[in-house]
Amino acid sequence: MAATMRPVRAPTREVGLNILHVVLKVAERCNLVCPYCYFFFNGDETYKKHPAVMPMATVKATAAFLREAVLSGGYDSVRLVFHGGEPLLVKKKTFRAMCDAFCNELDDVCDLLLGVQTNGVLIDEEWIEIFEAYRMRIGVSFDGIGEQHDRTRINKQGKGTYAETKRGWDLLMAAAADGRISRPGLLCVVDPAAEGGETLTTFLEALDAEGVNFLLPDYTHDSPEFTPELVEQCGDYMLSVVRRWLSLGRSAVRVRFIMEVFGPLVDDAIARRTIIGKNNPLALVTISSNGDISPDDTLRGIGPEFQDTGLNVSTSRLADVFAHPLWRDLAKAHETPGGDCATCKWWNACKGGMQLHRYSADRGLANESIYCGALKRLHGGLAEMLVKSGYSAADMERRMSRAFARETFAMIPAIKEMADA
Repeated sequence: MAATMRPVRAPTREVGLNILHVVLKVAERCNLVCPYCYFFFNGDETYKKHPAVMPMATVKATAAFLREAVLSGGYDSVRLVFHGGEPLLVKKKTFRAMCDAFCNELDDVCDLLLGVQTNGVLIDEEWIEIFEAYRMRIGVSFDGIGEQHDRTRINKQGKGTYAETKRGWDLLMAAAADGRISRPGLLCVVDPAAEGGETLTTFLEALDAEGVNFLLPDYTHDSPEFTPELVEQCGDYMLSVVRRWLSLGRSAVRVRFIMEVFGPLVDDAIARRTIIGKNNPLALVTISSNGDISPDDTLRGIGPEFQDTGLNVSTSRLADVFAHPLWRDLAKAHETPGGDCATCKWWNACKGGMQLHRYSADRGLANESIYCGALKRLHGGLAEMLVKSGYSAADMERRMSRAFARETFAMIPAIKEMADA
């Protein structure tokens, strides 16, 4: 029997400054061994010392930590994603108890949006009932269709998992068609050797996907995989996705990375939210299964300072987290253009890309993204397409100007007053 449905809370107005994003590592083990996985194969081995599944005592401490953060920090919304490893390795009864703990602590003080990012292999009808009961958003990871997916998303026996992931996806889509849950989103890592437009088309044809995002590979300036050829191929891939998206008609599918480029170019409010919030380390915390707090967990492979911050939900407040030297350094990097970013006209929309992609051992985060060339091609190519479609080039230039950014930051006190009203 399905659990009682979580009640709907009337949402508060979003202004882009009052949302706290939380990545919750409820399971630090996985049933797959994807070779590119940043969590298990990128130099961070803290998972070997952490509980395989977050204990309920830590869950409750995390919920209390977040409640205090909301009440003291004035957050209107908390976006909490159950992550891993593979979060569905948690026993279903325990998973329900985890959801209850967060709902009980947070539903009366903020808009709590629960989500889960999964490889989809373990999804069954009981999981669907849980997702339905807690009104969860679900993201499923695919690396392509069929053999393309099976090359990298493999189980511990070395076999591809496309069939199992597709089975889980189909269950989610059937539940969405019945109005039980929202349609799942699809997450794909860019394969430089593949053709982006074709990959998008196959997602639409084979999976009827409605919301898709593509992530650039998790490399730094020090990664041996980082080459000019890689950047060129990634740029080709992303522009191919853009061209196919435009040819299909923009209502056919929502591609997140395109909207993140498109929005700031054509809308003042989105441009301001992007300038303030995109890749902002003061809007995100990652919480490990032992309660330790770190920044964006893709950074953890860089070195021990990103892994062991000395902060834990049982002993720290969010104010302590954001006052920590590591977060202060990340915040400074967020507002300080590195390398070619200092003169780049796309800074307001790009914000230098992911901080991981800016890192090198000798200069820290004081670099442009390794994907700078690809990102410039993406922003410039989409801007050109928009101008041809009738959008104002002058308005785009105004939104991308340093003057617009200065004006935006000057408005922050007024925006915060709106959020508190």
